[in-house]
Amino acid sequence: MAELRRMAERYRTPIGVLVVLALIGLGFAALEHLTQEIRFADVRAALHGLSAGKIALALLATAGSYLALTFYDVLALRTIGRPLPWRTAALASFTSYTLSHNLGLALLTGGSARYRIYTAAGLDGPDVARIVTIASGTFWAGVISVTGVALLLHPGALDLAGLRLSATQVRFAGWGWSR
Repeated sequence: MAELRRMAERYRTPIGVLVVLALIGLGFAALEHLTQEIRFADVRAALHGLSAGKIALALLATAGSYLALTFYDVLALRTIGRPLPWRTAALASFTSYTLSHNLGLALLTGGSARYRIYTAAGLDGPDVARIVTIASGTFWAGVISVTGVALLLHPGALDLAGLRLSATQVRFAGWGWSR
């Protein structure tokens, strides 16, 4: 076991590079599979069908969303008693959410980004783990709450993956989710 540990430490960088290259390869394979039914002409037509106002509104909403996400990290930093300047929390949050939303594997991609930024700012590994846990928990609590409210406000029945929920079932689910 000690020999295996020494080899892993000795070849840490090449192993890391191979893992990253393998993940990139898997990502490109997944993109190839997912985009087989998408045609560039269809995407171009859909984009040309949008008004400049709708595109600007979408960009504004995206910027507002990422701004709001920074406050999860600010809250987490204050909760663990290690407040940092907003710009540091914003950089860590924006970087981690951008990577995890676009590449997936949130703990690996977003967690790594947060780890690099927060350790450079003087925090240790356990602090970063607490930040990731608190930020993730508050993010998902928000998603669940918004889902509950959306279900409560949804008019009528709802079709979900071949399952039809009556208006009463939708309201009941919304009430349960928003609790």
